[in-house]
Amino acid sequence: MDENVEHSQHDVRENEKLSIFPLQARCQSNRESKASCTTSEGQNYLNERNIFDIFHFLLSHVIVHQPSNPIQYLHKLLDDLILFRAGLKEPRLLWAERHLNAMFENILFHDSEFLPLEGYRAAMKTMGIRSYDPCPVQFVEGYVDRETFCTEAGGGGRGVRPVYLRCSRGTILWRYPRGALRIVLSPPVLAGFVSKVNYELNKGKDNVYKKNDTHSSGNDGSFRLSGFRTCTKISGPIRVYLETRGKLRSIYSPRDGKDVASHRCFHAKKQPAALYIEAEEFVSDEHDARLQYDLELRYIDSRQGLSRRFNDEEEDCRPCSMDELAKAYCQSDFIARGTVSAVQRQPNLEAAELVLRVTKILRRIEENESNNDADTTDSRDRRNVRVRVPTACDARHGQGEFVIMAKRRLGDLILVCAPRIETWAKAVRELETAPCVLQS
Repeated sequence: MDENVEHSQHDVRENEKLSIFPLQARCQSNRESKASCTTSEGQNYLNERNIFDIFHFLLSHVIVHQPSNPIQYLHKLLDDLILFRAGLKEPRLLWAERHLNAMFENILFHDSEFLPLEGYRAAMKTMGIRSYDPCPVQFVEGYVDRETFCTEAGGGGRGVRPVYLRCSRGTILWRYPRGALRIVLSPPVLAGFVSKVNYELNKGKDNVYKKNDTHSSGNDGSFRLSGFRTCTKISGPIRVYLETRGKLRSIYSPRDGKDVASHRCFHAKKQPAALYIEAEEFVSDEHDARLQYDLELRYIDSRQGLSRRFNDEEEDCRPCSMDELAKAYCQSDFIARGTVSAVQRQPNLEAAELVLRVTKILRRIEENESNNDADTTDSRDRRNVRVRVPTACDARHGQGEFVIMAKRRLGDLILVCAPRIETWAKAVRELETAPCVLQS
């Protein structure tokens, strides 16, 4: 009697093991009709909730990879999957190229070499991949081929992964960089004001009205969009290139000799622009890569022809018109009255820094990103402010008090306009309309 009970318990345990992977679960004894019904109900439950898909996914990885310790491999695979789905880990350990090929073959229909577009999107969602082109290049309309699928899925961190950015500024943090990224920059089209540096400060001139007001970016429809300027601040074990006319132009390398705090800028005449970022080989995983970017729309004056371009070096250095002064005041991140105590050349930054002794702060907008200084001032003396000016402007020490208007770019203050206090007071009195309330 005891022997029969022992055999019966052994059979139940064996059936429980089989029911874990119920692809071909069978009852081993006629004495377990109730257990058979329970197993059938369990299978229906798992089928309805696509649990078998997860088992199939895990088994596919085991079969393709054939690890020496499959249990340990599955534990690590599940851990990586959870971290990847939560956005806490890069997919390089999880989605190797062989895994993507196996996934592609498992979801093919009718032994075709092309995957339907909806199946492609469903596979990306299943793998937890967020940054991919939902409508990639299709050699057959409505279908995605194997190479495109593996490229968009990321190639396990060893291929080229696409990243699409549509913000005017931001930061990309690439942890454990492997393989390459292709970052597509497409700024939002805004009726923005394009700021210019007041050359009056640089040359010590008294008259800010060197340019006629017809050159201001007013709302008369005379200016049209002509691409955008991108400035970046990059650090980490990566190489960055700009895709231009079918070639790659170097933007950053860890060994290019430039300071990591320098602004690396380029113009894009067409939208969008693309950066190719390649991870350095043989780098330990502790080194992360960081790329800050800032996009600024670029306009041309249709009344002056194509030679009249905003954001060129000459335009950055020319004085501000009256309308531009008002717009600069309303749109700048930092505005203060003060005197220039020094002009410090920074060849490693390809810029000069104006050391401003502040007498009165008219407005200051705090920096949103926590990794940047809140107001780019010396913490020991908040009345000393450093403002960058392009090297091409040949900034020089100017006497008297100025109204410094600056914008933030990549955590640094960049000069927009700097009229003398007398010129600014006159503009405040004479301007009949302005985008905001002007103060002196």
